Amino acid sequence: MIAKLLPVFAALAVFSNSQNTGNAVIDALSTVDNLKTLKSVLASEPFIELTKGAPFNGEFTVFAPSDDAFDRAGDLGKDNDLIKAILTYHVLPATVPSSAITEKPAFVRTVSDNAKYVNLPNKSAQMVGAYKECDTVRIIDGTYVEDQSYPKVIKADIKVGKGVVHIIDRLLTLPQPISTVLKANARYSTLLSLLNQTKSVDALDGLTGATLLAPSNAAFLPITTAKDKPSVEDLTYVLYGHVINGISLLTTRGLPNGTYPTLNKNKPLNVKVSSRKLVVGDANVIQPNILTKNGLIHRIDKVISVAK
Repeated sequence: MIAKLLPVFAALAVFSNSQNTGNAVIDALSTVDNLKTLKSVLASEPFIELTKGAPFNGEFTVFAPSDDAFDRAGDLGKDNDLIKAILTYHVLPATVPSSAITEKPAFVRTVSDNAKYVNLPNKSAQMVGAYKECDTVRIIDGTYVEDQSYPKVIKADIKVGKGVVHIIDRLLTLPQPISTVLKANARYSTLLSLLNQTKSVDALDGLTGATLLAPSNAAFLPITTAKDKPSVEDLTYVLYGHVINGISLLTTRGLPNGTYPTLNKNKPLNVKVSSRKLVVGDANVIQPNILTKNGLIHRIDKVISVAK
């Protein structure tokens, strides 16, 4: 879901941007063009508390939505917990200059850790990624419609205290439940239907750390068009072999070769990584790293062979 915050933030923007608040972070943002709305939001109750203490008393990175990004946003309501989760999703507890970002996507933890919106092992905070596309830095957030572009940095490397601010063209989207991602992408309609048949959707959403290896509709044709339909038990076994369980984030960068546990007990999945591709079982990952509330999704090119 694209974050829609403008009416809420406009109502809370009670501080003049020319006013000195005594808060080092907020006052520093006042000196940066195109961040008036963000400064006003952070200077408002109850969000001003977010700028006090860690990580802002040390190194940090903020992906800061521009004033235009807020202007394009709509109404999200008045759920302060949700708004805080979105705001903290824009903050990293380390300084990451644009020069550290390369063409190969890298993922780091934000400071967004409210359990209502993130469910990763060890109560870890949610992840965000970044990569360079030509001369533009793109941010891998919870954008979950596959052909939709990721937010981009429009001005980089603004020093604020010990940290750095990168201005972005739209608000980051919090990663959504796996079921939300599948429902939003027509290419996964067969997978979603089969998960519903096996009553597995809620279980998948509830896992603490999961990587779903998701075949698109065409990959399921041998199953859906077969004369003898698989039993619910057999179908569950096949689908469970596509879920790596308990892994906080199985990204394609820095992933070691090996076997990983699936929801099928005692049936781990072989994973092979090279500089060019990621192979899981006998399938290839063709669209990696769709972030979700409790892990991620990789789209794969076929149904993985899962023998009992």
